[in-house]
Amino acid sequence: MREFEEVCNTYNDLNYSMNTIKLKLFPFSLKDKAKTWLQNLRLGSIRAWDEMQQQFLKKFFPSHRTNSFKRQITTFTQKPGETFYQCWDRYKGPVCLLESSFLLESEFQERELFFDVW
Repeated sequence: MREFEEVCNTYNDLNYSMNTIKLKLFPFSLKDKAKTWLQNLRLGSIRAWDEMQQQFLKKFFPSHRTNSFKRQITTFTQKPGETFYQCWDRYKGPVCLLESSFLLESEFQERELFFDVW
């Protein structure tokens, strides 16, 4: 989602609102189950990007899944003999999943979380 937002923000057309641009481009960012999910939505059931984002995250990043990633992050510890850089790389796994669902707002927040846990 974050990458999709970044791409959309590079597009500037005075004839369309950012809401419309995101809704029009979003289907092209999906594949497999996500694309099928979108195609099965009732036509006109979602009229705003915020609604689309909320429904998508609810379907593909339900709270039990994101809570699991959050738990992995908050209970994260460095393994014996693991270098800082190896530890950081391993930490990035669950963090990237949360970033993609917009649950971490910035790289700063990600680093802050890491050092709080570490």
